[in-house]
Amino acid sequence: MAFTEMEFETEKENWNYYQLADGSKLKIKIIIANILEDRLNKDKTEYSINWSNVLGVIPHKRMKNKKQKPIDDLNFEVINETSNEYSLSDGTKISVKPNLSQISRTDKLDQMGKPIYVIQSLPSVKIKKTIKV
Repeated sequence: MAFTEMEFETEKENWNYYQLADGSKLKIKIIIANILEDRLNKDKTEYSINWSNVLGVIPHKRMKNKKQKPIDDLNFEVINETSNEYSLSDGTKISVKPNLSQISRTDKLDQMGKPIYVIQSLPSVKIKKTIKV
């Protein structure tokens, strides 16, 4: 495999919002850092995508600056979930969005007094390749 670093443009990077059962809101953004391409042959290309999850918390007012009991599997509802979109120089479009499987609340607080959550998520990735004629 001979991966090549691909240049890409960010078309759209929005926050995704989730209402947690404890009253807080969680916002998540998937950021693509690198896209590597492996041309297996003229008809087949594979991509390796390096990403990071960025999390933000909008705590319920009763939870600010107060340690909470940890919860391993916190129920949540999707408020708003959209795909982030990126375009490669060859016309390929890549979209990613979170696919949350579990949210846990720790008994820790961050430096601003907000509860710390841990997520388990893999992004849903769609690749739309433009065929050049």
